[in-house]
Amino acid sequence: MQHENKPESNKIEITPELTIPKLFYRQAQKFGKDRVAMREKEFGIWRPITWQDYLDNVKYITLGTYQFGPGRRR
Repeated sequence: MQHENKPESNKIEITPELTIPKLFYRQAQKFGKDRVAMREKEFGIWRPITWQDYLDNVKYITLGTYQFGPGRRR
């Protein structure tokens, strides 16, 4: 699958404030449900995962782990 490169629209300015989470969030907002972020093989069938699905999964995992609090142990 070939993607058309448009240099101006694909440029990301690297600054000290840019973090991987910020970049991920920016891309998820940009592509949303319109673009596939990755594919996962489930029972022999490739299942597309959109950027919105990916963002939602990360959000729920993050909120789930946050509820335990930093340094909290069982």
